[in-house]
Amino acid sequence: MLDLKPNKKLALNAIDYLEKAAQILLTDFIQPVADKATFRNPLLQVTVSFAYKSRKAIGQCFPTNMSNSKKHNLIAIHPRFGASDTLDVLQILHHECIHASDGPQGNQSGHKKYFRATAIASGLTGKMTATTATPETNKKYEKLIIAKLGGFPFEGVEMGARIDKKQNTRNVKMECNRCDFSYRTSRKYIDLIYDFGCPACEGKMSEERGV
Repeated sequence: MLDLKPNKKLALNAIDYLEKAAQILLTDFIQPVADKATFRNPLLQVTVSFAYKSRKAIGQCFPTNMSNSKKHNLIAIHPRFGASDTLDVLQILHHECIHASDGPQGNQSGHKKYFRATAIASGLTGKMTATTATPETNKKYEKLIIAKLGGFPFEGVEMGARIDKKQNTRNVKMECNRCDFSYRTSRKYIDLIYDFGCPACEGKMSEERGV
């Protein structure tokens, strides 16, 4: 069974992992089969991020003219993926790396011409806007990337999960030392009180003491 646990010895974070995996994909998967006149070895910055202007995209590659430096291709991988989804992450990254290598700025041909030819030749299949790896390519991922880097070191966001809003502050009970009057309020407001006189009698209000 494929071990997708992160490599503790390497102690990579998600960004380091993606950038190292991207270099292997470019060197061992894409460059050998790409059109030499079009291929460029891009300067990459890869991150985990929700898609820009899209609710459906699970990966994006931005051309160099969209980066501040005008030198880097920026790749974003959706945060829904964790270690158990490592093969999916590598398929997405493979797809985006082809975009990055496409011409002077990247993304030159969209999902046609260079992209299509390179995707098929390097082991991707299916609809070009949503490619998947062939079984042979997945085996190659396992041998050249996962065996070296381990599984993707990221927890993954559980999409659609409810966010439990827990009360972090506990109200304090204030009680009169003479009558039964009491109330509860936060420590913040207790610190603002300057007169602890009981509004029901002439007693004094103080914090409830445990029995």
